[in-house]
Amino acid sequence: MERHISSALRSRLPVLLRHVPAPVVGLITGLSRDQAAELKSNDRLIPPAPVLERLALRMGITPTRAVTFDPAGSLRDIVPEWFPEGRTQARITLVGMGNLGHVQAGLLGARPDVHVTCLVSSPERAATLRARMAETDGITVTWGDGTTVHGRPDIITDNAAEAVGEADLVFLATPCHLHLQQMRTLMPLMRDGAALSSGPAWGGFNWKARKVLGETGKRLRVFGLGGIPTMSKMDVPGQRARVVGVPKAVNVQQALDRADSVFASDVLSLLFGMPVLDVHNYLNINLAPGNQLLHTGIMYDLFRDWDGSPLSEPPLFYEGLSRTGAALLKDMSRELMAAALTLSRQRPEYWLFRRASLHVGIRMGYAGQIANPWTLYSAIRTNGAYKGIRTPMLTVDGGHAPNFGSRFFGEDVPDGLAIVKGVADIVGVGTPRIDEVMGWCQDIMGKEYVVNGRLTGRDVPETAAPQAFGLTDAESLVRSCVPA
Repeated sequence: MERHISSALRSRLPVLLRHVPAPVVGLITGLSRDQAAELKSNDRLIPPAPVLERLALRMGITPTRAVTFDPAGSLRDIVPEWFPEGRTQARITLVGMGNLGHVQAGLLGARPDVHVTCLVSSPERAATLRARMAETDGITVTWGDGTTVHGRPDIITDNAAEAVGEADLVFLATPCHLHLQQMRTLMPLMRDGAALSSGPAWGGFNWKARKVLGETGKRLRVFGLGGIPTMSKMDVPGQRARVVGVPKAVNVQQALDRADSVFASDVLSLLFGMPVLDVHNYLNINLAPGNQLLHTGIMYDLFRDWDGSPLSEPPLFYEGLSRTGAALLKDMSRELMAAALTLSRQRPEYWLFRRASLHVGIRMGYAGQIANPWTLYSAIRTNGAYKGIRTPMLTVDGGHAPNFGSRFFGEDVPDGLAIVKGVADIVGVGTPRIDEVMGWCQDIMGKEYVVNGRLTGRDVPETAAPQAFGLTDAESLVRSCVPA
């Protein structure tokens, strides 16, 4: 275990493990006796997320009990270089003003130590948002408990050079299938030494970033957030947004450069107000079970037998999950877990998660928000963060039809399921249920990814599968995801 001495986080493990002998801690976590002893004694030593996962699974010590965010830290203390010559604000650019972008524009815009720029897609959208925001002097964000925060981003623009040229941190609050092109546009405009991040950073974020860094020769601090900090909803563009449920209790990150790991954890923890832990290997983000299973699996369950007749209203997405759909998700999760476990056995030295089921991921990510967490079916249907979310639909004559052009297809298949399928092919694990769902999705999308049970279709190069980046064996795959 590398030393991860954080200024923004504090470990509770010295107290929780007080009566557990260091050799036992070592057996549970995979640490040496000396590392386990230090973990027991140092409340600023934050272990990588795979260690916390093992503690959670084997001792019931969840990340929320093991690590806390320390609000005493400050952005100026963590990154003094962002406050040169008496400057009082760090310069942060949010790319995208969708649901997540609106919430973060309001929350970060309320911070006195941050100057917020929002980069949007067109002059018309920038003008509309500025006009709407002027009416209310900012964006009001409502938390799940009813409390509000009112903040005003300083600049809303469609000019990329203006938005990112002097930024200290550029944060992509956009779907991951847009990241490669956005990196190619924005990275050349950023100053060397600036930071680039994203939330979430699944979808091969690391492979895309390394590709563009190689193309441009830029020297940037790049790190990705494992999951969105909040389930977010824009209510009135430029004026009102809300957090659905409560924020995740804990999040993870990974940096391209090992030297930036503590920096990334501290910056992201301070900006989002939650513990953000080093996950130690990007595959632990790229293979984290989540939207790539949930979105595609539930859409398949809902509409595989759809006859084309309009629906009277958009169905509830998560709360409407059927038991058949839950069984499908469980099968898909098992296939992902089998691929991850096989890879971890083939390359045990790389700190890969060994058990990362969809059920465990939901329970850990939404601790305290789930009324009945005991099965995957009940954990999804009773998750407060999923409450009231409707299925993506189009308005048509007579009612509503499924939106097969939504990101549930355009993002979660090529930048989600394709990665899982690609890894499974590399390690020799069959994925019949994932193949079933991908086959249905690709037919709807007019794409060809899976052919005869293998990820060899003509459209694989446009996906984020490892094969699209020339990674075709376990050694090169894992090495590509380890911080340099």
